[in-house]
Amino acid sequence: KRSKFQCNPHEAQKHLTATGTFRLLYRGIPIDCLTASTDLEEQMWRRAKRLRLFRRPAMFPSPEDLLLLKLLVGRPKDLLDAEGILTRHRGRVDLDYLKGTAQRMADELQDSGIWQRLQQLLHVKSS
Repeated sequence: KRSKFQCNPHEAQKHLTATGTFRLLYRGIPIDCLTASTDLEEQMWRRAKRLRLFRRPAMFPSPEDLLLLKLLVGRPKDLLDAEGILTRHRGRVDLDYLKGTAQRMADELQDSGIWQRLQQLLHVKSS
């Protein structure tokens, strides 16, 4: 039986080596896949939820971890996604985990951007 998932193996391997991510297409819908290659990513993997996607088992990050990944990338579209995640999961988001993990990420990357973006997002949502 032919799979409905599409992927250019050469491009996927190249991207995976460079970024730890690759993309699949399912009926034209892009699906971003990540590998756990750092301690923080391993932590996120352990917190992930096992669900079914197109009748196949798949792992999905917790809302907190997806929000952190969006803040890490920091593109305008990712920041809007992060705001939407925070809104959708209002009252159920572990703010202590978010703040602690964002601080660890900022320290490990020696880049305060994720911490600043989280603080700005939390300030905007509390106003």
